[in-house]
Amino acid sequence: MTTDIYTIDGADTVTKVLNDLRLMTSDAETIYYLYVTDHNKRLLGVVSLRQLIVASAEQLILDLMSSKLIAASPDTPRTEIVEIIKRYGLLAVPVVTPDNVLMGIVTFDDVV
Repeated sequence: MTTDIYTIDGADTVTKVLNDLRLMTSDAETIYYLYVTDHNKRLLGVVSLRQLIVASAEQLILDLMSSKLIAASPDTPRTEIVEIIKRYGLLAVPVVTPDNVLMGIVTFDDVV
């Protein structure tokens, strides 16, 4: 699992998030998925980079994000994470605490 992830605010617009990504100095593991969190780092949703690129500039992230999340817990076995990635065709799976606090992500290449 990597904790080097990029999270965004649901109240931001697509333009703001794209501009922030351009200025980002972090070496985040992946930006294919951007995780929407609240001020307590609880995972609210996810937006793909593709969704951002094709969305209208002033669209709010809250209106764009998917809140139907597929996530793992810190103690989810590696084999189960592999199955989640295969079943849903994901590039990364968020890892959350029982309170839904985002701890990090497991990427496809981490488990292959």
